[in-house]
Amino acid sequence: ALLVSGVGGSAITSDMGARNIRDELAAMEVMGINPIHRLVTPRLWAASTVSLLLCSMVILAGVLGGYYFNVIQQGVSPGAFFDGATTLLQFSDLGITLFKAWIFGFIAAAVACYMGMNCDYGPVGVGRAVNRAVVVTSIVVFTANYVLTMIYQVLFPPRI
Repeated sequence: ALLVSGVGGSAITSDMGARNIRDELAAMEVMGINPIHRLVTPRLWAASTVSLLLCSMVILAGVLGGYYFNVIQQGVSPGAFFDGATTLLQFSDLGITLFKAWIFGFIAAAVACYMGMNCDYGPVGVGRAVNRAVVVTSIVVFTANYVLTMIYQVLFPPRI
């Protein structure tokens, strides 16, 4: 989420801010084009999808890395590795992880678009909006992570 916020969110904020200070957003509204539908919605879908795919790649890399170090380096049998993994993990863990990644990407894009569309005029306003977007996204993502984790822990208590 912080990667999507820092890299993608700052790019989205600067793009939307540049469009705002050049009055492109106002021009779209004058032409009868809704900037939310034309500019914001695709960015929300894209950031959410990229965040989900990035999380999937991290999970896959973690499983492959754990397999390599446990089975190849330490000589644990593959069956014992996967038996230990399935004992500790539930399928719902994967589901909540991917859901949270999607939500975090959505939050990052929503905050970035909002900050960019409501920035002060001039390059300084765009720069401040980018900084503000990254900070606000970090705070909102940490709060959303806490809330989603607590809800998940209540619905699916961990096995002991």
